[in-house]
Amino acid sequence: MSEPSVTKQCSACNENKPHSEFYGRNNKCKPCCIKKARDWQLAHPEKRRLIAARYNQSIKGRIKRKQYTQDEAFKARNKINQRRYNKSEKGVLQKTHYRHRNPDKLRARGAVRKAIENGTVLKTTEYTCTLCPCKATEYHHPSYKPKDRLNVIPVCFHCHRAIHKTLNTYTQIPIQQNLAYKTLP
Repeated sequence: MSEPSVTKQCSACNENKPHSEFYGRNNKCKPCCIKKARDWQLAHPEKRRLIAARYNQSIKGRIKRKQYTQDEAFKARNKINQRRYNKSEKGVLQKTHYRHRNPDKLRARGAVRKAIENGTVLKTTEYTCTLCPCKATEYHHPSYKPKDRLNVIPVCFHCHRAIHKTLNTYTQIPIQQNLAYKTLP
């Protein structure tokens, strides 16, 4: 009786390699399979985008993406890439355009930031979201007018996105004057 073969010949590169270099019963070695997949992706970019979009919309894709974005290594890489972009010519130009288009927004955010530093406004972590039972992570400005800069609503990230996504939701939020102010004795 003959001994089983320890190596296998790849049908693409015709090299003899150990069984660990193959995917299951595939006759092509791992490097050849990867090369074939990359070649296909370069040849069919539209199909690749459709497949990726379908996967990202699936439950499995959403879970995978959430795990990936919560990874500390991803956060560190993302921070480095964001800094690199902000220093690039395109990033500086975009920031300049944003500042020119939205001066009231920037002044309102700055006013809230200074009020938090001074202690006249509590940090968002001291509140729960006004729309759901989650902890508040951001302040929402219903108006950026100078008199309303400190009239803010503590909301969580998801509710804040929902507010800005839908039109006329400002009327549905219970707005109270000076909601974020500390009550002084």
